[in-house]
Amino acid sequence: MNHYSNEYFSKLDKRKRANVLNCLHGYKSPILVGTKNDIENLALFSNVFHLGADPHLIGLISRPNSVERHTIENIKKNKHFTLNYITKKMIPSAHQTSARYERCESEFKECNFKTFYSELCTAPYLFDSNLKLGLKLKEIKNIELNNTDLIIGEVFEVFCRDEILEFELKDQSSVCVNGLDRYYEVLPIVRLNYAKKV
Repeated sequence: MNHYSNEYFSKLDKRKRANVLNCLHGYKSPILVGTKNDIENLALFSNVFHLGADPHLIGLISRPNSVERHTIENIKKNKHFTLNYITKKMIPSAHQTSARYERCESEFKECNFKTFYSELCTAPYLFDSNLKLGLKLKEIKNIELNNTDLIIGEVFEVFCRDEILEFELKDQSSVCVNGLDRYYEVLPIVRLNYAKKV
């Protein structure tokens, strides 16, 4: 096994260093976050995580505000946002949403995605997503160590097929991402019983 210190990583090209370090902590779900101000916005996030079930809270990390961050600006203003899980055939278009589009350009339109609106949510959903979550902003916490923001939302509605309520995600979210640009298929291995001390 080789040993790498921070000095090694500090000498890497900036983009390569970001990609390598992003890979080290494993696979994540690539999720399209839908928001709206005047323009419908869609952005790919892979740092989305469960914070609690009662209330149902989800957190996501927004990168430092070194450039315009339309997603967090829209969430602050509109208070609603959506999480839309992608399937294998959506990967190229979903990845393209990471390009730096202008504020006046909609990633829905530029990347050929259809919108869907519910009666309860003012943010757009991704029509073709098999699992869609509607969230209301609860809190934003700035992380001073690297000037990122933790966005905390409460889920108030879910659109999915019945199978997900039985924990079967295979058809809902069948892909994962590692690093900034490597996508993989997810296959079930085994389901175990709730662990109890013997």
